[in-house]
Amino acid sequence: MVRVLEFLISLVVVVLVFVVFSLFLPDRRGFEDSVDTNRPTRVVFDTLNGFKRFTDWNALRMRDPHLKYELSGPDFGPGAEFSYRSFDPQIGSGTWKLVDSDDSGKVKSLKFELQNDAHGSNKTMRFEIERKGRTTTIRQRYHVDYGWNLLGRFAGMYLTRTVGDDMDLGLKSLTALFAS
Repeated sequence: MVRVLEFLISLVVVVLVFVVFSLFLPDRRGFEDSVDTNRPTRVVFDTLNGFKRFTDWNALRMRDPHLKYELSGPDFGPGAEFSYRSFDPQIGSGTWKLVDSDDSGKVKSLKFELQNDAHGSNKTMRFEIERKGRTTTIRQRYHVDYGWNLLGRFAGMYLTRTVGDDMDLGLKSLTALFAS
């Protein structure tokens, strides 16, 4: 009986340490990556402003060649949507929806809302395209809110290994697409 009581007390202590530690973790996370290309900003913006070439550069299709997807909404600009489903549990299902597209300034920008099976809410992916001398810089930013999801806060500690690796792979594939 004493061993059972010791085990229960140990379990309560471990749970309390987990909860207290996770309360000190940030409730939102972000990650940024960038790459340079020699293509004009207009070419880069037009490629990212819709989903016609999305599977040519995005990491989703590279991680699962059998990915099922559907395009909806307009071909380009706000409202364009990419829905996907994978039988690979690490990919799952979700959508990318283009909600903002601005090519009027020196820095052109696109904003996507993401919904998927990963922890968190209010997930956004932003692209900023800026000409710097003879090169064009493509900056990709990911943001996610975890709120009171304590497991999500722990998952956020590994954001650079999950989302970051996919962003890096996608940006490298995008520059390879522009080079071809």
